[in-house]
Amino acid sequence: MALADHDHEALLGRAALRVVGVLAVPVVGLAWLVRGPEGAVTAAGGLAVVGVGQFLTGTSLSWAARRGNGLLMAVTLGGFLVRLGVYAILIVTLSSSSRVDAPALVASVTLALAAVLTHETRLVMREGSFWWLDPTAGLPPAANTTTASAAVTAKDLA
Repeated sequence: MALADHDHEALLGRAALRVVGVLAVPVVGLAWLVRGPEGAVTAAGGLAVVGVGQFLTGTSLSWAARRGNGLLMAVTLGGFLVRLGVYAILIVTLSSSSRVDAPALVASVTLALAAVLTHETRLVMREGSFWWLDPTAGLPPAANTTTASAAVTAKDLA
């Protein structure tokens, strides 16, 4: 599946929503069984935060990629800092609430982030055409590599 360069990042955002959607029923169901209704609502909220956050990240990276690599890198760093700040604010503000089930929140967010990042890593490795994942970048041309290797080998044998 060949994609335009700016579509790769949007693909990652949409994939995050799919992963969170697949996780929703078992995670919320298990939270309901183990922690009750408050745990289920909290787990659903945690999954929503992860899914929306990763989707917005993909969307903003797609927008930035269409405008240039420099902006893409800036949005990548800025997006990471914003997400980190949002998670920190949520932890601080929600930890004092009696209606939030902290174990369900931690478990659902941790599981969702691990699943989304694992899926995105597999997607990137399988696609292979992400511009920022070029294993040949910086290597000399193949003809020069072969010649240099042969010269070193012949010199070592002499």
